[in-house]
Formats: sequence, C-alpha cells, structure tokens
Amino acid sequence: MVLTKTRQQQIANRNYNRERRKIAEWIMEDVDQEQLIKGIHQAAAERVGNMIDEFYRRYAGREGLSVEEAKKKASAFDVTQYFDKARKAVAEKDFSPEANEWLRTYNLKMRTSRLEVLKAEINLELLTMYDDEEGLIEQSLLDEVEDEMERQREIIRENKEQAGILGNSVVSPSQDYRNIVKADFYGADFSERIWGRTGHYQEMQRDVFNSLANIFTDMMGYRKERDRLMAKFNASENEAMRLLKTEMARVRADSQIESGKANGFTHAIYVAEPTACDVCADLDGTAIPLDDIRVGENFYPMHPNCKCSSYMQIKMDYVDGGTNLDEYKDYEP
Repeated sequence: MVLTKTRQQQIANRNYNRERRKIAEWIMEDVDQEQLIKGIHQAAAERVGNMIDEFYRRYAGREGLSVEEAKKKASAFDVTQYFDKARKAVAEKDFSPEANEWLRTYNLKMRTSRLEVLKAEINLELLTMYDDEEGLIEQSLLDEVEDEMERQREIIRENKEQAGILGNSVVSPSQDYRNIVKADFYGADFSERIWGRTGHYQEMQRDVFNSLANIFTDMMGYRKERDRLMAKFNASENEAMRLLKTEMARVRADSQIESGKANGFTHAIYVAEPTACDVCADLDGTAIPLDDIRVGENFYPMHPNCKCSSYMQIKMDYVDGGTNLDEYKDYEP
C-alpha cells in the first residue's frame, strides 16, 4: 500500500492529540473513583474506631486497659451478637470466595475472650471493606474494557478510512472481557493483590491486630495507638486507589493491543502523559511492534498510576520511498 507523507503526518498528529486529550479525561475521571474508594475505607475506619473505643470504655479501669481484663471470658450476649452480625453480612452481601474463606477461619467458639470477640468483629469489617473494594475495582475494570474496546473500534474505522484502506470493516476481539480484567500483571491479578498472602487484606489485618496488642496502656498511650491505626486506614485507601489506577491503565493497554492485532495493525505508537516520568517520556513517539509488546516492561503502565496511552499503526510504504514509521523512534529491545 502507498501513502503520502503529508497525509500520514496529518493522521499521526490527529491520533497523538486525540490520545493526549483522552489522557486528560482519564485523569479527571480518577477524582470520581477516588471518592468511591475513600467512602469505602473511611466508613470502615469509623466503624472500627468506634468498636475499639467502646471496648476501651467498657473494660478499662483507672490505670487504663489491662491484658487480664481484655482476656476475660466474653459474655454470651457479645458472642451471640457477633454471630448475628456475621450471619446478616453473609446473607446480605455477595462475599467473594476469598472473603468467605477468611470468615470461616475466624469463626468463634462460645467460650472465648473479650479480645477475640473484638478481633472477630473487626475482621468482619475488614472483610466487608475489601470485598466492597474488590467489587468496585472489578466493575470499574469491566466498564473500562468495554468503553476502550468501543473507542478503539471507532478510531480504527476512522484511521482505515482516512488512510484509504479498502474493506475498512472493524474486527472486534472475540475473547471474553473478563479474561482481560482477570489477567496477571507482574505475577498476580488484582484479586490476589487484595486477598493474597501479602495482599492488602492480610497486611491490614496484621496492622490492626498488632495495634490491639498495644492498647493495654493508659488513655494517652491508647489515643496514640488509635491515631496510628487510623493512619493505616488512610494508607490502605491510597493503596486501593493506586491498584485501581494501575489496573485501569493495564486493561486499556490490553484492549488497545487486542484491537490492533485483530485488525491487522503492526505497531503501537507510544503516547506519554504530559507529566510523564523519564522512562515513559523516553518511549514517547516510539513505534513498538505489537508482537514485541510486554505490558509493564516496554509498554504502559510502566509504573503505578501510569496514565500513558498509544495508538495503532500499520506499516506502509511512501510513494517516494521510506515508510510511514520513519518519523517515529525505532524500538530497541
């Protein structure tokens, strides 16, 4: 196929500017996602804080809370109340298999300590928080894949038409979108990063239970430990947002790559975000063969919170020699 340099430059400029505008939209959309994540984590933090406060008020003496008081046998009422809470949560929520497994792990016996009841109640709150987080992330990713696939269909149709490619029908990748959403990234999918042995839930549970071990002190020491615990909830909120942003970028990348391959494109042109890091800035304008792309290694997201993008290109010859890839940076493996 042949294409004039002037026409190619016009198409390339339009594609690049379109992706830069889309990057700006993605950045603005982050604000809405941040509010949803914030709501989930702050509500859980408030409930957990209230539980610990109530525990301290009930069992602390003049000198503060003692280990002996915390480890006394819990009342039958408190244990039954926890069971009622757990049953209600399971009935009302569609917990993930991972959350249900952890819930069974922390099943209480009737003869248990006050502290163990508190741990179980807090654990239920953490399960609920991370189950809500997982549900929000999964639905956001599914919506993003669907939106990006549709956007790519329109872009590819327009580019084929502008380039004068005959038979400019657009092929949609046949795979289930959930395969893109659930794909591994650096050895784990987003669910594993929440529920895995070193995931968000396990880390947060360890921090909370460690804090509970440090509240056997006077009121001043208790308040200090409580503040430290609330800071952990703020950190967990940031971790969740970082995971969501990074996974959103990954599914966009996978959607672009799959759409390009399905429609006969040969290269992806890297478009770095305006405030790109040095690594991404160096890749800006690079023509990367689709078969050589490795997401996270030579293609966005190159790091957490990455907002880069790309557009597809088919290598074609100019009438007067050279190809339409000559104006881009060469990819060096």
